[in-house]
Amino acid sequence: MNQSQIKTSHSPKLPNAPTQFPLQSWFETPSMRWQLIFGLPLLSWRLPSDRKSIYLSFDDGPVAGVTERILEILGDHQAKATFFCIGQNVACHPRIVQRTIELGHSVGNHSFSHLSGWKNSVRAYLADVERCDNYLPLTVNRGLRAFRPPFGQLGLVQGMRILAKRRIVMWDVNSMDYRDDQTPTMIENRVCENVRPGSIVLLHDSAEASPRTIIALPKILEKLSSQGYQFEAI
Repeated sequence: MNQSQIKTSHSPKLPNAPTQFPLQSWFETPSMRWQLIFGLPLLSWRLPSDRKSIYLSFDDGPVAGVTERILEILGDHQAKATFFCIGQNVACHPRIVQRTIELGHSVGNHSFSHLSGWKNSVRAYLADVERCDNYLPLTVNRGLRAFRPPFGQLGLVQGMRILAKRRIVMWDVNSMDYRDDQTPTMIENRVCENVRPGSIVLLHDSAEASPRTIIALPKILEKLSSQGYQFEAI
């Protein structure tokens, strides 16, 4: 599948936002991010590693055409990654999720309907997270299932309840591929200049991000592979 076939419809580092663009998301604001780090210290922002391992993660899929193309790119570079899936999308594209697992990637929970933890009650939010679990294959993660909060927005009580049954995975390198004021080259440079062994990189397999992500991803893989990095699933 080529790009023309795609239809677009813990010791954390501070966010690496470019100064030439206004901050648009809470996790691009250092003070807000540190509040969450200290409020929920058991979140995984970066994984300990004694070798040059990087953990690419893709949020908001599966999306037909987009996720499949990303899987092809990863396969071309013998790279593994983690996909945090929205339950609504899994319900529409279960075969893509199954294929993702068959290729050796890991799949995590990204809630059923992409709710913000800051705008929903504890009960409603947890119910949405549980509902997503019902659509993910039982073969996913024999231990604690990985969860990433949509928008990175999570309340203290919500977080503590989720941590009782899941591993909450955040990131220490934000590609910002979701922003339409970014170019593939900017995304490539941001990731390659900020990763270190054990880094968790935030990317997206959404229709909105795909025009940038699909161009930047091969270059990221090529550049970091040449530096001796390996790409593993969480």
